[in-house]
Amino acid sequence: MSVAIHLSVLRFLIHFVRRMRFFPILGMGISMFAAILGHLFEIWIFSLAIMQMCNDKRFGSFANEVQLTKSDYFYYSSLSYTSLGFGDIAPEGALRALAAVEAITGLVLIAWTASFAFLAMQELWATKSHEPQL
Repeated sequence: MSVAIHLSVLRFLIHFVRRMRFFPILGMGISMFAAILGHLFEIWIFSLAIMQMCNDKRFGSFANEVQLTKSDYFYYSSLSYTSLGFGDIAPEGALRALAAVEAITGLVLIAWTASFAFLAMQELWATKSHEPQL
């Protein structure tokens, strides 16, 4: 689901960037903001899945955690997605597999966003090639 969301966001942003060729800085700023929002939405989707899995103890839980809030699940999900992993919240059971899947998914999608940003900048800056170089 995260890959489909990311693909949709980047496809929209490609068309947006092409319309913003006369305002390249604004186009890149809005594009990066939208990409970050896409990542946050994807993290939120993972946090919902983690929360649902924790409600059914067959899928595992978090070590030494009595009661996690929704923001705790989002926090943990963002740490997994970005592969930051402070370790202050540790999964047990099948949740470990989901954490690994989220980490590799986040790594790929963040790299995809970086590639998109590079190509978008090339396209936006190429349209200004008629300006004198400094």
